Amino acid sequence: MQDLADKLGISKVTVSKALNGKDGVGEELKEKIFALARESGYVLPDYGKRKSKKVGIIMSPRFSSGDEGKFYMAMYERIIYELQKASCSSIMISPTTATLPSDMNTIQTRGLFDGLIFLGILDKGVREQIAQIDLPKVYVDIYDQTHKSDSVITENIYSSYELTNYLIQQGHTDIGFVGTVGSTTSIYATLLLVAIVTVFGTVIGIICGWCGGILDTVLMRVSDLFLAFPSLVFALAVAGVLGGGIQNAIIALAVIGWPKFARLARGLTLAQKDSTYLMAVRLSGSSTFKIMFKHILPNIAGPILVTSVLDIGTMMMELAGLSFLGLGVQPPMAEWGSMINDGRSMLQISPWMVLAPGLAIFITVMIFNLFGDTLRDYMDPKERTKR
Repeated sequence: MQDLADKLGISKVTVSKALNGKDGVGEELKEKIFALARESGYVLPDYGKRKSKKVGIIMSPRFSSGDEGKFYMAMYERIIYELQKASCSSIMISPTTATLPSDMNTIQTRGLFDGLIFLGILDKGVREQIAQIDLPKVYVDIYDQTHKSDSVITENIYSSYELTNYLIQQGHTDIGFVGTVGSTTSIYATLLLVAIVTVFGTVIGIICGWCGGILDTVLMRVSDLFLAFPSLVFALAVAGVLGGGIQNAIIALAVIGWPKFARLARGLTLAQKDSTYLMAVRLSGSSTFKIMFKHILPNIAGPILVTSVLDIGTMMMELAGLSFLGLGVQPPMAEWGSMINDGRSMLQISPWMVLAPGLAIFITVMIFNLFGDTLRDYMDPKERTKR
């Protein structure tokens, strides 16, 4: 289809509309497209005959252009070709949140469609509403566990494995990968989460420890309330309310993670509060903000830093747990927990699909734990005197 568009100097969408009998293409241009298509050997639909079936192809607008568009438009062209061979016609619909009401009216028009094909990832809200329509459905390059419909899935992991083996057999040794892997999402999301709870909890703890009074009492009772809940259970509840997604998973774990750092920072601040150097700072006329964050914070940063590093492993496993349960990272983004969940169905024939991300979590958590232990020993004055 792209070659026809290039030869005529028009867009691929215009060619698609003409070949599928849609409105929006002039008769003269349509004749040129059909003539060139016949010369190029295309199997053209006979619009004079009654088509046995009409199929709606539901595809996100973002897949009609760019790098992703090349992949999905090639699949779209092949689907149209196979439908035409079966004497079926098709109409492509690219719904968005804004156009969904009118698109729903089109799809639900009585007798317009005999079935639907979902091509590629759609926004969750759009997909859920269209999926409620009582028509046969096939999902292509997308799997939706909530709806019992046939799915045709691209096996990216095993195909990458076969491709790499082929390159090695051809004698290639310097093989690079360009793309996003689950490790980047897992590690970056965990580091961001730990940074959020460390900064927020430390600020709250320093303020409570230095100011005291009603503010200290209220905030500490709130932290006690959060600490009374099992962290993962509370995070599951929050993520269930907010919905899936990496941002909501980070928020859910941050809500339950900050009290530990607030308690630690408050205790360290109280230990420093009556020290001689702080009395001198107060007599010099320094502001409260300057005292808390220029003088107190540097003196309590060591234990807080060690605690945050040791907390990375715990946060990583909890984030992976949420993704495993479908409340964390959502497709097409990859994350170790979601990769384990995706590989469960192939555990007996391809156990490495579960073992590989599980081993990656184990090794990464072990590395951060060992690093935290080393950092704690290094910053311990007693250990330094021994050395």
